[in-house]
Amino acid sequence: MSRAYSKWYVVAPSLLWAGSVGYSRMYLGVHYPTDVLAGAVLGLGRPLHWMG
Repeated sequence: MSRAYSKWYVVAPSLLWAGSVGYSRMYLGVHYPTDVLAGAVLGLGRPLHWMG
């Protein structure tokens, strides 16, 4: 998935951290699920667009 850091021990904790932050924002009621989903789509889409 990652071209810059192809090692799983770098990518896996990063995805886990980002997912945990997104979930906690919804759990605490700070953001709606659509806000978190839009942020995840933009966050994943930007590097994929630049690398592709």
